[in-house]
Amino acid sequence: LGINKNPATAAIYFEQAARQGHLLAQYNLAECYRNGTGVRIDYSTAAYWYREAAAQGYAPARDRLSALERN
Repeated sequence: LGINKNPATAAIYFEQAARQGHLLAQYNLAECYRNGTGVRIDYSTAAYWYREAAAQGYAPARDRLSALERN
């Protein structure tokens, strides 16, 4: 309904929330870096944010981190 999607802006907001400790933002930001959505692909940064979310007990982040580190 008239809302423009802007992946780069979404990544900025995810990062702001991630830096404040929001685990879903950390996970989503990691996904952005893993897939190159709104940011350049950067597996090292993706791993960092997956680790941050996994440290808070978020199992999907832990699973993605194991998969990312295996490749």
